[in-house]
Amino acid sequence: MAAHICVILAWDKQTTATATMKTTLEISDNLFRRAKKLADREGKTFRAIIEESLVTRLEAREPAVAYTLQLPSVTGELSAEFANGGWDKIRDEVLYPPTVAVAVAAPKKPRRK
Repeated sequence: MAAHICVILAWDKQTTATATMKTTLEISDNLFRRAKKLADREGKTFRAIIEESLVTRLEAREPAVAYTLQLPSVTGELSAEFANGGWDKIRDEVLYPPTVAVAVAAPKKPRRK
């Protein structure tokens, strides 16, 4: 036998208005008991559990908001070295920078007296 419950759904929309809607839902006895036990265990009302569950489920189905990365804009011109080199030249310079040889002098031996 299904449990008939009357649920008052409320949402707080500070920018518009606070509204409530009353509706009747038919759910299985098992689901009703599980939700009631959860409400008791968490010290919440049955209505709060139903409302939280609906919000969670609806938010999971909403498409993610696309994020547009704002890249910094750089003004100026390419140096003469890259102006006629194309993207291959720029890529190679970034990925394979020229090696720089560094000469390191051997430590001097202390003089004996």
